[in-house]
Amino acid sequence: MVFDYIVLGDSQPEGLLLAAGLARRSYRVGLLPSKNLGELPPQDSWPIEFPENLGSKRLDELLFKVGFFRLEESGLSPHENQYQILLKRHRLNLNGSMGRWQQEVEREFPREAQVLVEFRKSLRSAPVNGAKRKGQSLQSLAGTQLALKQFLSLDGARSRPGLSHAQALQMSVESWSKDEAKTYRMNTKLEQPLNQYLTEHARKWGVQVLEEAVDLKMNWTDFELAEGVRSKNVIINSLAAGRALAKLQPTIWDQSISHWLYFDRLKLPLDKVPEPLCDQAYLQLNEDSNSAYSLKLTRDNLRDQAILTLGIWLPFSDSKYWIEEIERARDQLKKFMPFLPDGAFPEIPELLDLNEKKGECVRRGEIERLEFSQATPSRWKRIAKKICGQFGRKENSAQLSRRIFVSAPYLLGMDRKQSLKACLEYLEDKERRRPAATALGRQLK
Repeated sequence: MVFDYIVLGDSQPEGLLLAAGLARRSYRVGLLPSKNLGELPPQDSWPIEFPENLGSKRLDELLFKVGFFRLEESGLSPHENQYQILLKRHRLNLNGSMGRWQQEVEREFPREAQVLVEFRKSLRSAPVNGAKRKGQSLQSLAGTQLALKQFLSLDGARSRPGLSHAQALQMSVESWSKDEAKTYRMNTKLEQPLNQYLTEHARKWGVQVLEEAVDLKMNWTDFELAEGVRSKNVIINSLAAGRALAKLQPTIWDQSISHWLYFDRLKLPLDKVPEPLCDQAYLQLNEDSNSAYSLKLTRDNLRDQAILTLGIWLPFSDSKYWIEEIERARDQLKKFMPFLPDGAFPEIPELLDLNEKKGECVRRGEIERLEFSQATPSRWKRIAKKICGQFGRKENSAQLSRRIFVSAPYLLGMDRKQSLKACLEYLEDKERRRPAATALGRQLK
C-alpha cells in the first residue's frame, strides 16, 4: 500500500483538515492517530480558536476546500473575540475589531491615540509590504512609555514567553493588517471532541485511518510505516510526530521546548469576580518585569461559582525559579483582585509534582501549553527558498523539506492563524499541480 500523504497525529485540527482536502483532490491519504505514536489524549487545553481571516483570505475558503460547504457542518461556530488587557493603570476591553480598539486606545492613551490609530489604518491599505519596517515604526511610536509598550506587546503576543518587545510589536503589526471582528470556536452542540469529528469527516472523503502500530523509517524516495505500507510525503500534526521525525532526521528537526504553561486554578463565589472581567484576559501589573499572565474565567451560574485559571509560563529546563514565578503571578492577581477570600489559592505543588505536571503536558501533546525554539532550516529548505525567491514565488515556511510539511501550530514558530494559512496555501498549491483530468483518470481506474 502506497500513500501520497500520511498525516502523523490527529491531535491538531490543521492536519485533519489537510487530510480531507487532499483526499478530495484524489490523493491517497492515510492518517496515523496520535495514540499510535505513543501520545496520550489532551486533558487540560485552552479552548481552540480559529481566526476569521487568514492573511488576505478567510477561514471559510479553507473549510470549503476540505468539504464543508456550510459553516454549520464544520463543527465550528462564530464567537465574538472578547478579551481584556489588564495593566497597572490601564484596562482595555477588546473584541478584535478596529472600532472597539480605537475607542479603548483613545480612552486609555489619549496623547498617543491619534498617531496609533492612523498607523493601524495605514497597515490595512498595504498589509504585506515592509512588515519589518512597520514593526520598527511601531516601536518608535511607543517611545519610552512603558505602559504603552506593554499594551502593544500584549495585543500582539498575548503573553507567549521568550519574545522581545520588538518581536511582540511585530506580531501586533501582523495581526492588525486585517480587521477581525470574530473568531470561531468548537460548537457547544458537538457531541464529541473536534479532532474526532474532523477525523470522521476525513474518512468520508476517503482518508484511511491506520490502526496498527508503525515503525517509521525514511528511504530515498518515501517513508516506510510498516511492512508494505509506504508514503511519499508526511504531514507532522502532533508533538509525538515531531519526536518521531527527530529520530529520523535530527539535522532538520533539532527543536527544543523553552517554556511550558502551568495552570494555577482557584474556585471562588461569583460575587467575588469583578463584573467587567472577560472570559479571557492578559495580566501585566508589574512595570519592572516582562512576565505576563493569561486569565481564563469559567462561570457556573447554577452553582453560583467561578473557576479562575491563571496561566503561568515557566522555563522548561530550569526549575530553580518555578515556585518563585508562581508566587509572583499570584501576587499580581491579588493586586488586581484584592478582595479574594483567604485560602482561595491551593497550596503550590512541590517541585517534584510540578515536574510531573510538565511531563504530563508533554506526554499528552498539549501543544498550546508549550513554547518551542525555532527549528534549524534544512539545507534543502534554504536552497528552495533561494530558488523560489529568484522566481518571485514565496516559499511556505511550514514546508520543512521537500517531502515534510508541518501543519501543527507552534512547532515552527507559527501561531494558529499562521498554520491555518499555511495549510490553505498548501492545498491551493496541490490544486495547481493536480489537474482535474488526472483525478478523473484515477477514479475511472
